[in-house]
Amino acid sequence: RGSAVQKRGTILILLLGLCLVVYWPLLKYPYVQDDWGVLTLLLRGENWSVLASEFLPQGQLMYRPLPWVYFAPMVHFLGANAFLHHMLALVLHSCTSFLVFLTVRQLGQKEPVPALAAFIYLASASIHMDPLIWLVGTYDLAAAFFFFLSLYLFLQGRSAISALGFLFGVLCKEAI
Repeated sequence: RGSAVQKRGTILILLLGLCLVVYWPLLKYPYVQDDWGVLTLLLRGENWSVLASEFLPQGQLMYRPLPWVYFAPMVHFLGANAFLHHMLALVLHSCTSFLVFLTVRQLGQKEPVPALAAFIYLASASIHMDPLIWLVGTYDLAAAFFFFLSLYLFLQGRSAISALGFLFGVLCKEAI
């Protein structure tokens, strides 16, 4: 059991390192477009009222309240620091890649297939570039994370908590 946990930890650390290698140029980008709308609302210090309004579906073009639970404290503690946001986005992307690894492994695939699947997911730069650059790309990153978490838990026979993970994914982006 201990060596399996150690192996998984090693794989997660390798994915984090690989994610930094593949996407390190993104760390220099500033916030873009929609990000400034989010930042402006939250930098005014109205975090709780903004957060509460995002959970009310009236007047919303898209209902994506859960990422605001991330945005509010992130902006409160980190301010408008794009570098730190990009770092957190890379960590979330790496964790999602790790869930891809675990899911493919749970499906009965032997090495190196799970590692290759995780690598392909992680390194698909043309798909992941925008969500990793934009603050509002968190909608996509979090939805993918919760989708793969839900799928992994479902494959383990943990359907109730899997359903909760799926709900969280839908609350991040309706097109999960």
